[in-house]
Amino acid sequence: MNNRLGDVMYADKFGYFYFCDRTGDTFRWKGENVSTVEVENLLMNIFKKNDVIVFGVSIPGLTDFLNILLEI
Repeated sequence: MNNRLGDVMYADKFGYFYFCDRTGDTFRWKGENVSTVEVENLLMNIFKKNDVIVFGVSIPGLTDFLNILLEI
């Protein structure tokens, strides 16, 4: 489910809503726009983890910077 603010959420069978991501979240990597959702899904499959967060961080003077949070 997407709302007008760009939040991606889903509801479970009990009616609880869960925030998944934001639409349009991308970061630049070597001149390309990369979807955070695609990277998160890839990492979830590789590491067999459900809690993965990927986000780009802008640091003055640096380019192509990425942060990944992974459930241990």
